[in-house]
Amino acid sequence: MQPVPADPYPHLRGLLLDEIDLAPRVVDLGEPLMVPQTGPVYSVEPGSVADLRALAERYAGTTVTEGRGPNFSPELTSFDTGDGWFLAPTDSLDGEAGNGGGWSWYEAAWRNQTVYHPVPVIQGPCAAPPNARTERAALAFFERIGVPVRLDPPTNDCIGDLTRVDVSVLVDDLPLIGLSGIAWVDGSGTVVEAGGPLLHLESLGDVELAPATEVLRRLVHGPGLVPGDCVAPCALSTDGATLGLAYATNGGWGGHDHTPGGVVDAPAGRLLVPAVLVPAVGEYPQGSDQGVLAVSSALLVDDPAQAGAARRADATSTDPTAAGPACASDPAAWPVIAVCASRPHPAAGNPVLLTAYGERYEPVGASGCRPLFTLDPGDGSGAQSFLPRSGTLLTARVAHVYAAPGTYTAVVRSVSRCSSPAPPGGTEPEFDESAQTLVTVTG
Repeated sequence: MQPVPADPYPHLRGLLLDEIDLAPRVVDLGEPLMVPQTGPVYSVEPGSVADLRALAERYAGTTVTEGRGPNFSPELTSFDTGDGWFLAPTDSLDGEAGNGGGWSWYEAAWRNQTVYHPVPVIQGPCAAPPNARTERAALAFFERIGVPVRLDPPTNDCIGDLTRVDVSVLVDDLPLIGLSGIAWVDGSGTVVEAGGPLLHLESLGDVELAPATEVLRRLVHGPGLVPGDCVAPCALSTDGATLGLAYATNGGWGGHDHTPGGVVDAPAGRLLVPAVLVPAVGEYPQGSDQGVLAVSSALLVDDPAQAGAARRADATSTDPTAAGPACASDPAAWPVIAVCASRPHPAAGNPVLLTAYGERYEPVGASGCRPLFTLDPGDGSGAQSFLPRSGTLLTARVAHVYAAPGTYTAVVRSVSRCSSPAPPGGTEPEFDESAQTLVTVTG
């Protein structure tokens, strides 16, 4: 009997669905999406003091020392370059900041002026878009500190004589989605304030991506959106969409103000994964965008043995304008549990990807709990149980084949199942939550 080969993609299984993915979206279908066959994946570790120091030393061209500027909080770590400071929140350095935290830069003369001799300024639309000198100054600053970037569309935002320049941070020449950079440039062309993500990355190689038709379906109906800076209400357009990298994790905590029981005490995988960056259209905000996961479902399903079926499910994606809604959640406004079908009207014998989102934990104050999180396709094959990979939140993906035509109810359920509930007035009640969606299978 041959041993079962090790799963080469454990870090991608269980990637959490984001709540934004369950909200209605408006998508203008313009240019067709272009998705390559493969894309890079990186693990993300918290930015470190050494990473912050390296930024400052690349800027200064020499060694730097820690030093605190005017009115800097003691909760910040900062390095003095002689003409300014690079700084970051101390608790995000070498810590557990979800996406590695971020850095800031303050030019000394401007910082001293604003702290010790402030003058009234007006913030609002610029008299004119950023000129070439302003943009060159921003690009030169990021080049000096060794951070590859490209210019984003101007936001037309000024504070006094300072002009804001937005940039996309690049990794492997791909823009990061939702992790952008910014520079404020004064009238002389000096960058007086700047910031960006502080990332410590390790390459995990290239992975298989989904067909463009499947990525488009995820964009229009979900699930598959990843956080960007497109704030609702805003519309998205496929015009100008391009491959990028988005932050994702396969573990996390729900909205608890305490530590519940039943927590899976394992570190969450934190990654940059391939996603298509989709520009926003409309009045606000100019230059904003959203992302949609581009990784093949073959690498996302919980059971590696279902890779082939999941790949076929991706390959049979239909016209998203005719596919209909894909997700159902409870409650609808602020969902705590949801279930999605990649094809609400699949043909019998063709795989469909079922995705369940929710939380599994033990209520504080109760005892004898055996919490359960299940996904039932509704065709008599039975419910399948899942555990979080880290913390209490989980997203489960199953490639399921409905053998016969008919209408089936796919149900996700999360229940605490405690033999001794929390007493009245206890910290947290028991729970029994579910959501369901119909899958109509054709012949």
